[in-house]
Amino acid sequence: LVTKYVTPPIADPLKELNIFFIDTAGNAYINKPPLYVFIKGNKPQFTLRPGTQKRLFKPSGLRVVFVLLNNPKMINKPYRDIAKAADVALGTVGWLIRDLKEMHFCIEIGKNNRKLMDLKNLFKRWVEAYPEQLRPKLIIERFETTDHNWWKGINIKDYGACWGGEVAAANLTGYLKPAKVTIYTNEPLGKLVLKNRLRKAKQGNVEILTPFWNFKYELEDRHVVPPILVYADLMATGDQRNIEAAGMIYEKYIDRFIREN
Repeated sequence: LVTKYVTPPIADPLKELNIFFIDTAGNAYINKPPLYVFIKGNKPQFTLRPGTQKRLFKPSGLRVVFVLLNNPKMINKPYRDIAKAADVALGTVGWLIRDLKEMHFCIEIGKNNRKLMDLKNLFKRWVEAYPEQLRPKLIIERFETTDHNWWKGINIKDYGACWGGEVAAANLTGYLKPAKVTIYTNEPLGKLVLKNRLRKAKQGNVEILTPFWNFKYELEDRHVVPPILVYADLMATGDQRNIEAAGMIYEKYIDRFIREN
């Protein structure tokens, strides 16, 4: 694979699959004895797509795109409704719609009628940008516990929260045995922490994040985050089993939805 940039979450699975790669940022994997090279983490010193990156894949833009990926018909709703669903300022929506048009992800059909285009590529771009641009800003705290199955015995609804990442994937696919627990909540953490004996730890196996959406979705009653976010959280780990589970979620919950649009 020869490309402009291989991100760290992609470098590890490529190495696991023994797929050689090299990019223009200086990252590479070559395993041809006696030659062995594995370099990751170098960032490009240039804009990958000059004049097109804009603000669409920055934090506020990612919030709006997430809303539209989950409900493409929202593109025709008043800006106020989109802003509320994405929890962004009203003025943000206008220039993001313009970015969508300029990047050919949205077209005008008749008067005051818009349609999202190339949804598969928009989804791919969102998944790539989310771990670096938005996710770090959402992390509230990390904890640890020696009981790796503690999450099985609780009803996360009791804490005003929902599962993300590996636990959500386990609930949706029955495939994973979660090593890390990801929870999204706006509620105070005291009850959750005390009742489950969680201890603060910078590299803990339990992470708490702030939800960044304000809309209803199909799997809400199962107390998991939207499947698109489950997929993104899994892919960001670079873990092979998580990537396999992400593929299952894509096939079951995402692929048909994107193709229908």
